[in-house]
Amino acid sequence: MIENRELYSFEETEDPASTEPFEDETLSEDPTGGSPKILDQLIVAFLCLVLILAFCRQEHGWGGWLRGRLHSAVNASADSTFGLLWNSDLVQSIARNVNNLVRLEKITRTLSRPGSAVKNDSFPADSVWPVPGNIIKEYGEFDRNGAYGTGVLIDTPGQVRVMAVASGTVSRIEQTGAGWLVEVDHGGAWRSTYLPLDRIQVRPNQALQTGEIIGRVGLLTGGGRNALFLEIKHNGQPVNPRTVIR
Repeated sequence: MIENRELYSFEETEDPASTEPFEDETLSEDPTGGSPKILDQLIVAFLCLVLILAFCRQEHGWGGWLRGRLHSAVNASADSTFGLLWNSDLVQSIARNVNNLVRLEKITRTLSRPGSAVKNDSFPADSVWPVPGNIIKEYGEFDRNGAYGTGVLIDTPGQVRVMAVASGTVSRIEQTGAGWLVEVDHGGAWRSTYLPLDRIQVRPNQALQTGEIIGRVGLLTGGGRNALFLEIKHNGQPVNPRTVIR
């Protein structure tokens, strides 16, 4: 008897077409933790919100103070807020100083125009100051009412006599709310003005010599003190008296 013995070996073979890429599940996971990290962030945010709400609900301490400030800020009208600011002494002082600077700038710009330059020797050389005393407001320095900036204000010891700063002719006499005003024409487009005078000793068109008496110093309006405002003009424009009176 013949035995038919054949040895068969079976080996698994890979089909390249059917091979699927192998993925390691451990590599596909989010190395940063994924969902657990987002959950931690949500918990922290929730706790912060709870703390803020608890802080704002406090009736006393910082919570109550903060709520009160916010409530006042929301309910305050713009008019009341800016009204308080505008009426404060600091803001009013700044506004007055700005107005004075604007006025002084206008005067300076006017004097700097061609033809308005002033030479000291063009005013009478024998000029004198009209009264004894100290200058308490300089040229260009306005008071709170915007006055006196076009000349100088001289504090005087009582009702002293007022003298003409130079020779000339009385061109104007006027009674104002502040007192008597006298203007003297010195020729050459020069004029001087004196205010306030309590009594006057001149008449219109009267010729005056340097130092001749015009009248006596009056009281400043609302000031309760004797002082003389001296204004000098050339070609109708104010000039600093310090630059022309010897």
